[in-house]
Amino acid sequence: MDQNAPMRRRWIGMAIALVIGLAIGLIAGAGGIWLVTRDNGVLAGSILPSSLRDVEKLEGTPLTVNLPRGVLEFIVADPVDEVLYVPELDYGHAEAADGVSLIGIGWSYRPAPWGLPRTNALTEKTPSPSAALVVADRPYDLGPLLSLDDDIVAPAEGAVIFAVPGEPDSLTVDDFDVQVTYDGLTQSINVATGEKDLGAATTLQVGTPPTSPGADCPDLEGDQSSPGLFLDLVCQINSVTSTPYVPGLGWADEGTTWLVVTVQDHVFEYGWNPEPGVDAAVRYDATSEGPRLSIAGVPQVAEIYRDVGATIAATESTSVLRVPASAGTVEVTLTTVYLGSVRYVDPVAFTGYPTNPAFPYTATFQVVV
Repeated sequence: MDQNAPMRRRWIGMAIALVIGLAIGLIAGAGGIWLVTRDNGVLAGSILPSSLRDVEKLEGTPLTVNLPRGVLEFIVADPVDEVLYVPELDYGHAEAADGVSLIGIGWSYRPAPWGLPRTNALTEKTPSPSAALVVADRPYDLGPLLSLDDDIVAPAEGAVIFAVPGEPDSLTVDDFDVQVTYDGLTQSINVATGEKDLGAATTLQVGTPPTSPGADCPDLEGDQSSPGLFLDLVCQINSVTSTPYVPGLGWADEGTTWLVVTVQDHVFEYGWNPEPGVDAAVRYDATSEGPRLSIAGVPQVAEIYRDVGATIAATESTSVLRVPASAGTVEVTLTTVYLGSVRYVDPVAFTGYPTNPAFPYTATFQVVV
């Protein structure tokens, strides 16, 4: 009789149990539940699923992070050694292993009524924010929190529980930070003090409508290079916004900000009249090259939005300039050239008029950064 047979059977049984346990662990991990346990509790590095109901139970001062399209709010719970959580909608109970703490974090997102300027040229998709809870200089990744597109998204929320090294009484929220990354910029907030390191997002204002000066562009004067040419134009500065972030351009460099200006113009009539006493008229269809904006001779960085209406040269455009963050009042120069193509001549036999006129227009206006 083989005296080692019982021992071999025991080892074989343990191996089978281990394989089954690993398979169950992998299946659970594939479903988003990384709960690694042993006989005496949850091990550090585990992520426990939680529920929105758990978010409501979390106590603490909300931490807010401004994003270009809304506000993220976090609440971080004090470290504990056991929790109730909700895996797959079934209530569960978890106890931490020796030397491990369980920390719950809940988050919610509120879209802003005013977000980023409209774009139709520079960006294919708005980046999605990601977040991490940092405990004793070690980040615990929450991953992408929500998917943002070119439209304002609906409110969203979520929660998760991290298992981290350290007994609950040895950890303090003084050592906790929440980090949020958006399009390459990471903002950090200390959980205990609320102290923020926001980088370029320091001046980001969320939910504030852009300045709407409603200023008319200065009146046009006749183009002296072509006597008789005239332009009946309405032009208005619709809005001026100072912001550290623009889709496609990203975050402004340190010490600078983006100045976003929207201009709308409408050409009602574009024509040419001959000398007094000559009964004739020429009218043109108009298109515009511009507007182009500049400050102290430095041209705009980009035009990010343009909408051309069905009427004669009705255009709304949004352009971006780079300015010092503390520039105060700056003078913006607007330059446009209105091109004409003959629509009709009365009488038909009339000659001697410009066939492809170009009417240059320059205006200046002041804005406060």
